[in-house]
This record gives sequence, C-alpha cells and structure tokens, in this order.
Amino acid sequence: LLLLTAVSWPALAQDGPPALRLVAPAGYLPNAPILVRLDLLDRHGQPDPSQWDTLVTLSLNEPGAALAPNQIMLRNGRGSALVTIAASGDVTLTARYTDGETSRPLADRSGEPITLVSGTLPGIQTTWSGIIRLTDDVSVPSGHHLVIESNTLVLVDGVSSGTTAPDLVVQGRLDVL
Repeated sequence: LLLLTAVSWPALAQDGPPALRLVAPAGYLPNAPILVRLDLLDRHGQPDPSQWDTLVTLSLNEPGAALAPNQIMLRNGRGSALVTIAASGDVTLTARYTDGETSRPLADRSGEPITLVSGTLPGIQTTWSGIIRLTDDVSVPSGHHLVIESNTLVLVDGVSSGTTAPDLVVQGRLDVL
C-alpha cells in the first residue's frame, strides 16, 4: 500500500514545549491502513532528538469511530505507524501528548471511483490521481514518465500467503508529488 501525503505544519514553539507535527494523508478508506507520522519539533523546526520515549495518543472526533493502533511511541522526536480507521464519513484525527496536541481532517474516500491498472503503461507519460488499484504487475518502461499526484492512494492487491503479488517495476521515470 503506497499512500502519498500532504503535510500539516504547526506553528513552531519559541519557548516552551516542542510543537507536534502530524503528517497524514488528506483522506482514508475505511479499514485500510494509512501511514501516520509524528514529529516533535524544536524552535528551529527540526525534530527534537531529546524527546525520547514520548507517547502520543491518537483519537477521532466521531462517536463510534475506532482506530488501531491508538498510540505511537516517539524516539528521538519521531514516530510513525500504519493506522487503520474504522469509521464512515469525514473525521478529524487528533494527536495528543503531555504538552500539547494537533489535529488533521481526513476525508472518507470510500465513495470515490477506483481506477484498475495492470500491464505496461502506454505512451510516454501517465499521471495517477485519486485511487489507483494495481491488480497485477505494472511496468513503467524505459522512456516513460509516471507522475503520482499528491494524496493519490495506490492500493496493491496482496496475497494471504506466499510471496507472489503484484509488482510496480520502474525502468523509466517516477515522480511522486
């Protein structure tokens, strides 16, 4: 599962506790994991390496909505997890630690169309946006340019056992915006 994200930048702390930066996609599919990254930033906007063993708790604003895991441990001011959201409708993801919190709205993308892709990409350029699902091997041949726009969700069909699954083979150029 490849998920491209937009970044929510907090105001930097001049004095006092580090600012918490939450990096997550702008949307989610129910019960499909998304990558959530957290950084505790010092007054220069850099992850604060002195923040060791900082526990951040995640929550959603919608009653009955659930997420797992609901905590991320930060090491050297950074932490990440694949988080699964069980909800319907738009939600706000909030990350809290002892000295502060930050939030990010997440749109429910379950109503969006899914583009199925397999085989060798034709022509000289392809642009992916929205939700893309790889149903078999996909090849980006030499001389081809694949552009994956920001907040594009690329789903790769997996297998329940074994090691054979669709591959994205890039011999041309790949730009992820």
